[in-house]
Amino acid sequence: MKQEDVTLISCSVCGERYRTGSAKIVGSRNNSLIVHIHCGTCYSSTLTIISKNSTGENTMTMGMLTDLSYNEAVESMNMRAIDADEVLDIIEETR
Repeated sequence: MKQEDVTLISCSVCGERYRTGSAKIVGSRNNSLIVHIHCGTCYSSTLTIISKNSTGENTMTMGMLTDLSYNEAVESMNMRAIDADEVLDIIEETR
């Protein structure tokens, strides 16, 4: 799946049609793209996973609002995951 395979309709926040170039691929996994979409009207951004369904059509499988810029989203894809012990340490430190 490539950038040109992604067709967008409208912003889920304000309903305006997305402008050309508002979607940028952050990364890919398996047969899915992780896409950062920025609305030029209301300035909201989403991270969306777009996959091919069983008939070969692109479908949005999950989308979420984000305050990350495109560059921050790319950086976060390259960060290592935290483990359970680190989560417990953070909880302990905030008590």
